[in-house]
Amino acid sequence: MNENWGLSEHGFRRPSYNDLLDAYEIRAKELFGVGINLTVRSPLGIFIRIFAWFLSLTWQLAEAVYNSGFIDTAAGVSLARLGAFIGIRPFIAAKAKGTISVSGDIGTSVPMAFIPTTPCILERPRCLRFMKNTAFLNILSR
Repeated sequence: MNENWGLSEHGFRRPSYNDLLDAYEIRAKELFGVGINLTVRSPLGIFIRIFAWFLSLTWQLAEAVYNSGFIDTAAGVSLARLGAFIGIRPFIAAKAKGTISVSGDIGTSVPMAFIPTTPCILERPRCLRFMKNTAFLNILSR
C-alpha cells in the first residue's frame, strides 16, 4: 500500500480503483511469486478485483466524510449544517404563484398539466407546473 493515501499535512488523497488493484497485484506477486495467475478469469484475480472495488467504495466514503467538513467541498445536508455555523439558513420550500401568457395559433389546445420552463440558466431548467380546473386551455390569439 502507498503511504501517500489518506490524510496528510497536504490534505486527503483517495486512491483510485486502479491504484488499489495495482497495489494488490504487486502484493500477491510478493506473496505467491511472480508467476502467479492474476488474470480476470483466475480465482485470485477475480477475488482481488472484487476486493479492490469494495475497498475503493470505502475510500470514496472516507473522502466524502473528509470533504463534508469544509464549506467549499461539502454537499447536501453537510453543506446546510456548515452554513448554519456562519448564519446561513436554506430557503424554506414555499408554494409559488404567478401568471403566464401562452400564445400560438387560434384553436390550439394546451393540455391541463402543461409545464412551462424558464431558460436553462444553471445546470437544469427551473420548472413550473401550470394547472387549470378545465381539461384544456384554448389559445385565443397569436
